[in-house]
Amino acid sequence: MKVARTSGTQVTATYQLPLARGMLTSYFSDNDGDAVLGEDHFFVTDSRSSVAGLQLSTGSIDVNWQAAACTTSPCPEISLAGVAPGDKVIANQTGNSDASSTLFSLTPGTGTCAPSTFCVTSAPPVPNATLTAFDFSGSYNPFVNGNVVFTGDNYFCLCLVVPADPAAPPLTVGGSVTPPDTTNVPDPEPAPPWPEEAMDGSREASKFDFELVWCENGSCSDLTDTNKNIAFNVRADDPPHGVLTLSAAQVSVIKSQALSALQAAFNQYNVNVGVGGRGSNTVYVTGDLKFDACAETTGNNTAVSRVYYPDNMSQAQYALNMTNGGVTDTLLKAIGEGIGNNAAHEIAHQLKNLFSRFGKVVGNMGLDDDSVDTYNGASCDGSKDPWVYTGVGTDADKTPIHWEMGNADVSLRNILGNKVP
Repeated sequence: MKVARTSGTQVTATYQLPLARGMLTSYFSDNDGDAVLGEDHFFVTDSRSSVAGLQLSTGSIDVNWQAAACTTSPCPEISLAGVAPGDKVIANQTGNSDASSTLFSLTPGTGTCAPSTFCVTSAPPVPNATLTAFDFSGSYNPFVNGNVVFTGDNYFCLCLVVPADPAAPPLTVGGSVTPPDTTNVPDPEPAPPWPEEAMDGSREASKFDFELVWCENGSCSDLTDTNKNIAFNVRADDPPHGVLTLSAAQVSVIKSQALSALQAAFNQYNVNVGVGGRGSNTVYVTGDLKFDACAETTGNNTAVSRVYYPDNMSQAQYALNMTNGGVTDTLLKAIGEGIGNNAAHEIAHQLKNLFSRFGKVVGNMGLDDDSVDTYNGASCDGSKDPWVYTGVGTDADKTPIHWEMGNADVSLRNILGNKVP
């Protein structure tokens, strides 16, 4: 990721920030905890593994912190809670395997949990907690004998010794950690607000942001198990199974069609659909070959799914009866269409898992049934269900692929709401 220093309208310098994933979590703003400003620093995080800090006065990178390697799925998430005096940036890691939250204070020039910083794990654990506030009053450098204390309302303080007056009450750094509200429908991570110029008096920003992430150049390394980079090619299903590597222009056709298909699947609901970021619901397109699955969502509450490029590429050939390995624009679009439509099916699984206990889901949303011309169907077999890859049915009317008007459509409207004009 690069940031630029400007003077008026002129870019005077650009700086490469060492983020492992090379991206932020939002497009339009930095109000979701991935970027903060200090007195002389600009801090960013990729929300999974890295925090970087650019010293504004010198243009030097003097915070380059990497979290421990992720060994669970989903991986813990990192947000920036604020900046303390002396430009210490506070990173908050939630969703650890033991359900705890970990706080890190990173000092420019060290980048690690050094003696002049604190690095503590909240105890007892507050499952999937969200850091909502911090109080940086008083002088608290250096940190010594740090201890996190929780009270009944999940307030915590980092209690500190004051060497100058041991008899006096210790200075504290504190804040509140709020666990999920189990009495209401939990809000997924909100999409950033629309830019002011894109708004009008009737528009409402959606709380839902569906994102498609392409696994390339290690961009999915934080996923466990299935995170292989995509080899963009077409492998003939006819012997001798020749393989043709796709050009950048051909890959662009696939990606464009995949995004268009995913947007079309939810164009009547109040949701933002994009590519490249981590949203309230995310689908990763990986290079793993599964043979028996074009896509899958694992776990009961996950907001992460995977779509497998090799399987979609293969089944698109069967949908078009083009198994000899020839590459046409029609086949490239069919591969993209399949990826986008299968991603839509998996996002519906995510929503069902998350909202079924709150009365938002009707029946089983009709998912994994034997319906035709729908996103609901259990099969992604190109020879039996070609509409997944062509976008239209095999009937005389060429019915567009759609959500079943019963349980699926009603459930999606209950969860997402109607698209705001």
